[in-house]
Amino acid sequence: MNFLPHLSQRAGEPAEQPAQSRRILRRGLTGALAAAAALSLSFVPQGFPEAQAQSSMGSLSSSAGDLEDLAGIINGIVGGLENGGGGGAGTAPNNNANLSERTFSVNGKTRKAIVKMPKSGLRSNLPVVFMFGGWQHDANKARSYAGLENTAAGDSAIIVYPEPVRSTFKGETYPAWGGAPYATNTSRGADVAFVRQIVNTLVREGKADRNRVYATGLSNGGGLALGLGCAAPDLVKGVVGVSGAYY
Repeated sequence: MNFLPHLSQRAGEPAEQPAQSRRILRRGLTGALAAAAALSLSFVPQGFPEAQAQSSMGSLSSSAGDLEDLAGIINGIVGGLENGGGGGAGTAPNNNANLSERTFSVNGKTRKAIVKMPKSGLRSNLPVVFMFGGWQHDANKARSYAGLENTAAGDSAIIVYPEPVRSTFKGETYPAWGGAPYATNTSRGADVAFVRQIVNTLVREGKADRNRVYATGLSNGGGLALGLGCAAPDLVKGVVGVSGAYY
């Protein structure tokens, strides 16, 4: 399991980025991920995932092929967030070819996700990259500022933007990922099960390689990305948390 450097946020505090901070966020993200690509990526012992989740670097235990795969995903993520709008307003990529909004049944509930197949035309045994938006961000908004399908990652990977459950907090209702105090209508376990169901479905269809699943996210979504590494280390090969809100 590869945990990459993240820009931390104080626990319990929503990590929404005002417009004037987006450029700083992108610059910091680029530096952190470029460093991760250049240096050894950390291996997290499965026996102690929570203790290692906040550590940027650890002992290396991965094949050269794994590192090459993850470095390619990193480059795609860097390009997407540097060229996009950070965590603020943006325009969704206009290339909707091979894009679908899919539904998944998870423990009796219907969940949705935007799934973008690679523009290369490859259709089988592909890596998968999940992008989780921040608090108040639905899947379309996450896609608007990440736009990972328009980067190197979109050439050969399936890009998935899962839809968060809407939760009411202090009288207002917004999309949120489980684990946060404002995620009143879902849980970390429910969202992990959702991601697992997406992976299982894509693998069953012959589209995805179960051993090359990656996750990244911003703010509340960054917390979920690293949470996947803790709660489901068998599911994800590498994770990136950006300005993550950890609970």
